[in-house]
Amino acid sequence: FADSAAKVNHALVLDSAAKAGTAASVTGTVAIANGGTGQTTANAALNALLPSQTSKNHQFIQTDGTNASWAAVNFDRVPTSAAIFSAVTANNLVACDPTTNAIEVDLPATGLTAGYFVVIKDETREAATHNITIKTTDGSTIDGTAGSSGVVLSTNGAVERLYYTGSNWVSW
Repeated sequence: FADSAAKVNHALVLDSAAKAGTAASVTGTVAIANGGTGQTTANAALNALLPSQTSKNHQFIQTDGTNASWAAVNFDRVPTSAAIFSAVTANNLVACDPTTNAIEVDLPATGLTAGYFVVIKDETREAATHNITIKTTDGSTIDGTAGSSGVVLSTNGAVERLYYTGSNWVSW
């Protein structure tokens, strides 16, 4: 009888493990409804779990805190050769052409949220002749320096990448 009880207990343990879904008891492909992905490769599994990728080229996944969805990358290039250019939050790349004159780029002062970024670039490689000066008009700083003093790009092909911390600008 003791031998029979051991066999019964052993069978119960195996049955319990199988019901718990341990890796040892899984064979084949597990459907999404059963906690799997329904796929056999890592990339196919990822694609099965992501929102539909149809017509989503060059987009990224975002969340609203509950659901994942695709969103377009908002990157706006704006060319300028104006002596003073007032950037707005829609401008992520200010492409400067200082061929005939120096350029002052005034960073956005309204509508900013932490993490906003802007890139200012000397596209025509003339900043050594006609400098590009980047300024703030709202009292914020650029890398700890008064933004009203400005950051000067004076090397041909120079680029300045800045992001907004919520109160000031920092280069990266």
